[in-house]
Amino acid sequence: MNITQDERAWVAERMNIYDLKYQEIYDELLDHILTAIENRRAEGNTLSTDKLFQQVVDNHFGGCSGIEDLAKNQEKLHRNYVRDIFFKYLKGAFNWRTLIIAVIVLMAASTIVNSKTLHLAFGLSVFVLAVSPVIYAYALLQIT
Repeated sequence: MNITQDERAWVAERMNIYDLKYQEIYDELLDHILTAIENRRAEGNTLSTDKLFQQVVDNHFGGCSGIEDLAKNQEKLHRNYVRDIFFKYLKGAFNWRTLIIAVIVLMAASTIVNSKTLHLAFGLSVFVLAVSPVIYAYALLQIT
């Protein structure tokens, strides 16, 4: 037996009580719970939606704290995955060539005289570098 739209809406609203920060985790848990309720209905269980919901949460996840623990573990796995990608990229971006370039730039920067003209030129160049991608993107949007 399928779940009605009202029952789906009730389950989705009920899921908001859990501290789920990521939409993907919310969607997966919601789908799991709805599928479990549909399966129980197909087996002939005629309990109300709220009772079936609580049974699924208790039996499949160990209650409210089980869902929140699962969500925290998934968040931790996601953060670790992103961190690993970041450090892998960082490791690939820095090598002996970039170290040599950084040392040369630092040595050159230490010899530059501190003046208002230099500050103005530096500020203007930073402004141009910051604004030019926006102008470029705007120009591309006008072409299409």
